[in-house]
Amino acid sequence: MSVDITYFRIERIIRSGAECFLCALEDEIERKYIDTYLSELVMDTKAREKLVQSGGFCNHHFLQNASDGNKTR
Repeated sequence: MSVDITYFRIERIIRSGAECFLCALEDEIERKYIDTYLSELVMDTKAREKLVQSGGFCNHHFLQNASDGNKTR
């Protein structure tokens, strides 16, 4: 039987007792992308230019970026 890594992610989230495993997975994935942006792409001139040209982040993700950016790593 071939099992995809996604199966293990879903199983881990379900076992964690999250109220909704889909919301928990969505939050986890969003945070990984935000962390990647804040730690790597923020210094990439072309990535910053594209972000500015696109109008930036929506309010939700702007606040999430600001919140995550203020945490000590």
